[in-house]
Amino acid sequence: QSGYRLKGPLKKTCVRLNNGSLSWRPSDTPVCLEQVTDCLAPYIEDANVHNKTYKTGDKLTVSCRDGFQTRYPDFDNMASICQDDGTWENLPMCQGCLRPLVLPHSYVNISDFDASFPVGRVVSYQCFPGYKLEGAEYLECMYNLIWSDEPPRCLDVEVCPLPPMVVHGDYICHPQPCERYIHGTVIEFYCDPGYMLSNDYKYFTCQSGEWFPSSPLYCEKTVEKSWPNSQDTMLTTWKIVAFTASSVLLVLLLVIIARSFQTKFKTHFLP
Repeated sequence: QSGYRLKGPLKKTCVRLNNGSLSWRPSDTPVCLEQVTDCLAPYIEDANVHNKTYKTGDKLTVSCRDGFQTRYPDFDNMASICQDDGTWENLPMCQGCLRPLVLPHSYVNISDFDASFPVGRVVSYQCFPGYKLEGAEYLECMYNLIWSDEPPRCLDVEVCPLPPMVVHGDYICHPQPCERYIHGTVIEFYCDPGYMLSNDYKYFTCQSGEWFPSSPLYCEKTVEKSWPNSQDTMLTTWKIVAFTASSVLLVLLLVIIARSFQTKFKTHFLP
């Protein structure tokens, strides 16, 4: 009918098969499709479409954004034509580097929605706390649309056991919070009021699964100094004053005796 086009054979013939039965050949069933004169404007991710019309027979003209390259499904046919059924044949795509793998215990600075990355894009990997990076930290999308290196792995580092418990004391962790005592973790010990550490070194560091230093740590009770009362103080003061006065009087007495002896000595010998 007008406005439709035939898809399939124009005629079918009734033939006798080898087993004596009859059948129509070819076996394809023809259908009438609504006639379409234009193709829809295609959406190609990371591409700009430059066509002004999308009629049957039009060739699609596209350009990829910077860092992306044009790829056709049919490598021998580098063109996409609008078909008479309203579809595009051999529709191209703009391709970059594929999404890099994110291995366990690691994360990378890319969005969950990014599937392709332009040439020159650099991504960085980091590990969860308690793991260390093995491999390249940064990957770059190269011109051949391949990443510059393999994704790195995150390996479990040696973890220290629980810190030693200190009676009448506790510790804080640096940095906080401290969920796992991984390599490089520092804990700082302190004592309850009325107690003091047995030594001045209060920091312990986790190194290769062991705490350093390994010397034990204690909280010792603080010794309080007893101060004398006021009566004892006054008594001590009077004792000091009395001793000083006695010493002065004794010195004066010795001086007087010496002068008297000197005067008698001169009176006896000088005449």
